[in-house]
Amino acid sequence: MRTKKRTALVTVPLSAAAAALGAGLLVAPTAAAGPAAAATTRPAHVALAEGAAARLPLCEYAIEQRTDDGHMVRPGIRPGHHTCILKQGHRMLGVHALQLGLVRCYGARISIDMKFGPATKKALRAAQRKVGIRDDGIFGPTSNYSMRWPEYYDNGQFTGRCIRN
Repeated sequence: MRTKKRTALVTVPLSAAAAALGAGLLVAPTAAAGPAAAATTRPAHVALAEGAAARLPLCEYAIEQRTDDGHMVRPGIRPGHHTCILKQGHRMLGVHALQLGLVRCYGARISIDMKFGPATKKALRAAQRKVGIRDDGIFGPTSNYSMRWPEYYDNGQFTGRCIRN
């Protein structure tokens, strides 16, 4: 005789559910789940994006990359790696590099203080719109590839050019 196996319904906080969904441990609810379930959960694409972003390392450093006339400075974790993230609330050298790029290459009027606050988020969103990517105010790999970064001579002087990495 075969019996049906029953599974228990477990309620988890929304942030834990988003992380679990991103890790592939949960399945996003479908429209058949009803209006009550849809009101308490985020859309699957939002939860997946949050889960993927949560796994990225922070852009802890200001990375220098050699160019023809000197070097450019951008946020990163180490040279050659562009998969890191910065968002509001972070305080580190990567934020400093991001703020320098926003001021020099996109004309942002923000202080360069290593604090990713509301002004930095607003300036980043404007730069993201200018380069034609989603303006979510979160610096990630897409922003890193799409944005331009200030170039400096070897003596540290700004060349007046902004280049893409």
